[in-house]
Amino acid sequence: MVLGIGNVTEQFIQTAAAALANATLQALTGEGITEAYSFDDHDHGAHKADPTEGYKADPTEGHDSSHDDRHFASWDNSTVLAHELRHLEESMDEFFVVVMSIIIFFMQAGFAFMEAGAVRSKNTVNILIKNLLDALIGGLAYWLIGFPLAFGKGNAFMGWTYWASYGLPDSKLGHWFFDFVHAATASTLVSGSMAERCNFYAYLAYSFLITGVIYPIASHWTWAKEGWLKVSAYQDYAGGGVVHMTGGVCALVGAWLMGPRVGRFHKKTGEPHDIRGHSVPLAALGGFILMFGFMAFSAGFQGHISQPGDGIIISRAIMNSLIGACGGGVGALIIHRAGTFGPTHCWSFLMTLNGALAGMVGVCAGADVLYPWAALVTGIGGGFIYLCLHFLVLKLKIDDPLDAVAVHFGGGFWGLIAVALFQRDGIILSGTKEAANVLLWNFIGALAIGTWSGGLCLIMFAIFKYFGVLRVPLDMERRGMDLLKHNEPAYPTTAWEEAETGPMGTTAMASQLMNMMGNSSRKEGEDVWVLPRTPSLHGPPPNALRLSPMLLRRQVNVSSERIRQDSIDRATFTEEIVAETALGTENKGFVIEDEKGLFSSKFSPSPPPSSTLHPVRS
Repeated sequence: MVLGIGNVTEQFIQTAAAALANATLQALTGEGITEAYSFDDHDHGAHKADPTEGYKADPTEGHDSSHDDRHFASWDNSTVLAHELRHLEESMDEFFVVVMSIIIFFMQAGFAFMEAGAVRSKNTVNILIKNLLDALIGGLAYWLIGFPLAFGKGNAFMGWTYWASYGLPDSKLGHWFFDFVHAATASTLVSGSMAERCNFYAYLAYSFLITGVIYPIASHWTWAKEGWLKVSAYQDYAGGGVVHMTGGVCALVGAWLMGPRVGRFHKKTGEPHDIRGHSVPLAALGGFILMFGFMAFSAGFQGHISQPGDGIIISRAIMNSLIGACGGGVGALIIHRAGTFGPTHCWSFLMTLNGALAGMVGVCAGADVLYPWAALVTGIGGGFIYLCLHFLVLKLKIDDPLDAVAVHFGGGFWGLIAVALFQRDGIILSGTKEAANVLLWNFIGALAIGTWSGGLCLIMFAIFKYFGVLRVPLDMERRGMDLLKHNEPAYPTTAWEEAETGPMGTTAMASQLMNMMGNSSRKEGEDVWVLPRTPSLHGPPPNALRLSPMLLRRQVNVSSERIRQDSIDRATFTEEIVAETALGTENKGFVIEDEKGLFSSKFSPSPPPSSTLHPVRS
């Protein structure tokens, strides 16, 4: 269906242009033209993944405009009309690239929602501002030095013109925007993998350097017409290697050098402990936005819409991206449910979502040359490789809250291999020497991109770590950065007052309990037991809350080892514990009461008699 729409659109544009030409010439001369203007007369380059080739960046490029002005009057009407149609065609191509770029830019909202949902509530604002600055800092970096290094005139390694857009023709601005949104994507992947413990100054520095230096030079190799990978048999239509692998490798190095979040792995056994994000719905919304943006991601790399065959290639790329998502998502769902990587046996939404994204990443390199069945196989492979890397990263004790390494590095690398195997004239279907050469050069390209991005990030993050500016202090990590760094809680407790007023309201409970925790009369190392307010329970409370100045442990019917794993820091108490207590779900929490039924500041180093314990009133 998508393919049919593309064909109809392409035919309509060409038919309309020919009809316009004939009608205009008839009005001017009384004669029609017997042959429509040939779109092939203007060379737009091969249908390859080079954003510099798809459309003419400068409508006057390739001829002398002053010469045109001198001789314009001597042109016959058909020549004038052909000249105007040429400019119309170029404007259509430019408009197409800009629209695709705007849709890809919207993927930043998808990353923001997905990352916000994957972190704890105490770090939501911190991760949101980083996603915003990926675009703002990245925009400055790409304007100043990124685009010149990527697409300025230069040699096989890098470019060196158009610094801060000096000398950049206005006709190339759409091209600038198109590649900037991909640079911002590569940088955003890193912020997710290093979430909840990265120093803000380190973030600002690496965001500038990845967007301004690391990604642009890798993209120059791949897409600039003099790039050393561009002139080889290397094949990467929509950036599976240069965008996704670059971001994934940078994320891997950063997460490894920074170390895991507090409590992510058992200190003795090394077993991973779940640190769940605070909102699956937010992550879901972000994932759907990313899937939407991926369609433009694949379509935009055609670079033009006015040439014969453009509609077919664009429709094929979009369809293959969707089929890749289907294969990756369903494949990851079934493989995970089957317990292939452990006794999980659940239908995981987040695993399915990441599998779908990995499938789309995998298809990027060959979206324009794969059959739908090949896109499905590539997508399933992407979902499987995502699961493999997800559990491998955990085995290596690397903490990646967003699974960016598994999705983007794994999917991107697999895509470079898959395009050589499954494309229409690839190894599987043709077995030619040329197809094998593509596989060889894609290996070389993947190795070069991984070495370049990983090596520079290793040096950069190691310097930050040496000077102690890579990671936030332990106390700040435990308490969260929204209040300490930004003074903007994502979910302020005062916003709940209207629904939970009075002495048992959320804010009143939080204030009293926090005062108890900080009471100076409390002995060092002594815990506080928070007891209930309403009718007594028989037997010890399974969910009594024990408070200490820095940690609040929720006691549940599990082993003492698991209790230690469930430690929640003091700063998030009002968000994560009091909210549940005030809402009053059965046996969710307990509060201390005095003779009047209000809060007490008395402390007990051990649980009081069960006769004084009452469940919280709903």
